[in-house]
Amino acid sequence: MMSKKYIAVKSDGVVEIHAHGAASDYYTLCGLDGDDPHKAVAQMVADVPKGAKINCPHCAAIIRRAREYTERDLDL
Repeated sequence: MMSKKYIAVKSDGVVEIHAHGAASDYYTLCGLDGDDPHKAVAQMVADVPKGAKINCPHCAAIIRRAREYTERDLDL
């Protein structure tokens, strides 16, 4: 199942739910490729389970930090 909001990445047999990457070439907000073919990395995109929520601590930390800023802090 594809999700517009979440990305599931399976690494070492564990599926973790991430936020989409927005400002880089990486697949997730925290910087995972999600499809790295190198055996030492062993990451692959997985189906997002129904009712999923972000459980990646790195994505969560980035989201929490970003919430400290408002549009008034940006000069775009």
